[in-house]
Amino acid sequence: MLDKPKILVCSDFTGFSDMALNAAEEIRKKFDGTVDVLHVTEFPIEWNSSLANDLLPHYLDEKFDSELLALADKKLKRQIDSVELKGDAHVSMGMAYSVIEQFIKDHKIDLLIMGHKGKENSPFRLGSLTEKMIASSTVPILVINTPLSVTKVASLWDSMNPLTEIIETGERFANSFSAPFHVVSLFKDAASSFIGLGKLSYSTKLLSLSEEDRQEVIKKIKEEIRKHLTLTSASLIVQISVEKKIAFHLHSLLQEHHIDLAVMKKHHGSLLDSMMIGSETRRMLEISKQNLLILN
Repeated sequence: MLDKPKILVCSDFTGFSDMALNAAEEIRKKFDGTVDVLHVTEFPIEWNSSLANDLLPHYLDEKFDSELLALADKKLKRQIDSVELKGDAHVSMGMAYSVIEQFIKDHKIDLLIMGHKGKENSPFRLGSLTEKMIASSTVPILVINTPLSVTKVASLWDSMNPLTEIIETGERFANSFSAPFHVVSLFKDAASSFIGLGKLSYSTKLLSLSEEDRQEVIKKIKEEIRKHLTLTSASLIVQISVEKKIAFHLHSLLQEHHIDLAVMKKHHGSLLDSMMIGSETRRMLEISKQNLLILN
């Protein structure tokens, strides 16, 4: 993915896409890659569903389409110039999700970069298009939440379902940006599932790990992580979590250690999860202030 990568960044002309374009240029320079910038104009009928049927032929004729795309192309090139990105502009008309997927396939894209959300006045934290792409994309997606400034990198290691590429990718970014590298891993205490559930909370004393058990679990997780490390200076942050939702604990650790970029996986591996974002990954996307690189 990081060896002269082919990068695709999507633009909807908002501030979030400006940040995504800036991030693409930084990564292009660090990894000697190439950048394509894509803007997809939705079908006019989707902009205004109240259009009367007898007006549709006028709005959907070829001349209208070509003029609309020409305007979008001019605007996209201005945006690319304004952020001083070295890349090629592409505009298309259609369903954004389908057009982006096809572009990735046709151009053999290695990395997709998208803003955390689309319209800046949206009440939703995560843009719907970004969410769709994360759920089904065959390539890693860097979700830009803040201007890219990589001073600390963390790989979020799931000890129950480890993915070696998470550590490898985190190390590559840390090396290229000369940034400290951390591996963060949380092991969920079984008792956390019962905290706050009425009388069931009494069972925490029976289910919760002893201090000796905790230290043994942490030791084994660290040993497993070290097998995959090449950066001997990497800092390992391994804890037992009693949070019902691991994402909240992860988020607090990233903030505590001032992590700029976190690398994590998309889902848990089941057939259903492969068609949507895993629950903890989704929570991280919703609450995290960091930029997140989501691997398959």
